Amino acid sequence: MARIVRLTPGYLRTFQRLNLARWRGALGAAIASLGRDELPGPADFETIMPKTLRVWARRVPGANLWMYYSFEASEVRVITVVGVPPVPIDE
Repeated sequence: MARIVRLTPGYLRTFQRLNLARWRGALGAAIASLGRDELPGPADFETIMPKTLRVWARRVPGANLWMYYSFEASEVRVITVVGVPPVPIDE
């Protein structure tokens, strides 16, 4: 079953602030994969965002961009995108 993918206001603000329009295709493909892939994926890892929010991170293929997301059975929330690799919880 495919999940509904929701882009949060934080993601949209970051997209604009970092001027990521040239990465729209790569980001779109990575976001779409969140809706259809088993989560977390084999290359995804759990990390902590500021204010100790536990989320998952996925690298955008072909870019030094990382999407932070959370998910449930029927929905994925893309929280933000960053240009610095996050630190996995288990490291």
